[in-house]
Amino acid sequence: MEEGTLIRNGRLTVSLFHGTSTLFYDSILESGLGGRNAVEDFGIRAAARLLVEVCDTHELRSEWPLEMDACDKIAADPKKQDLIYTSGFSFRYGGAYVSPSQATAIRYALLNDCGSEALACTLKLLRKLSNARPDLVTRCDFSIIGALAQKPRKPLVIEARDIEVGSLRAEQGGGCNNALRLIEDALTGDPEIYDLWLQQANFELVKPAPPHQLRFYEVMKRVRADGDHPVLELFRPNHKPECARLASRTQPSFTHILYPPVDCNCER
Repeated sequence: MEEGTLIRNGRLTVSLFHGTSTLFYDSILESGLGGRNAVEDFGIRAAARLLVEVCDTHELRSEWPLEMDACDKIAADPKKQDLIYTSGFSFRYGGAYVSPSQATAIRYALLNDCGSEALACTLKLLRKLSNARPDLVTRCDFSIIGALAQKPRKPLVIEARDIEVGSLRAEQGGGCNNALRLIEDALTGDPEIYDLWLQQANFELVKPAPPHQLRFYEVMKRVRADGDHPVLELFRPNHKPECARLASRTQPSFTHILYPPVDCNCER
């Protein structure tokens, strides 16, 4: 795709967002977004494989078909893993996915309280097995994933700036020109629907986004007359979050870090 409003010097002029939780903050801060495969490095795939093996050995698959199906996919060899389609999204477990839509990242961060769909699905099956057959769970070593589940966490949205176009591929695999054209069209459209327009224009990172290109935001809730709304506040570990708006010269002026846009009235 040619350079212009969206691409300068081979990099995007708009930010991309990723929803996760503070469980993975230290890892991302050290290795960048996409620098580590959380499903492998945090023992999630190994736990899913063990759960599938235990359940199949004791003929429990029919008890929890949905959970078993999810863990089958998590446990699969990533080199042979086909794209998984669910809830309108396609992905591979272990990949790092980003979106120009803050709403998409916020929704994902809030959907799974642990910030990882693979971890959430694995823990769900582990809990069901623990309740139904605690004797089977005590015979196996789920200590790594169990310890991860016990850690306190908060929903987190990561803003990635100045991303190289060459580090992206389409969510469905292959080239990402179609998604880039959607973003380019949105930049000239109605600012009020920018985020809504781009909720399906998602990418997989094939090259890590380094820590210096990242900003971290905690997803907070603000009560308004029409209900609770998620608000992004700058995340500072062990500090009270500060309200923040995007302050990038390359970010479209109509894109707000607060979603939906509201006045910033957080105490300093």
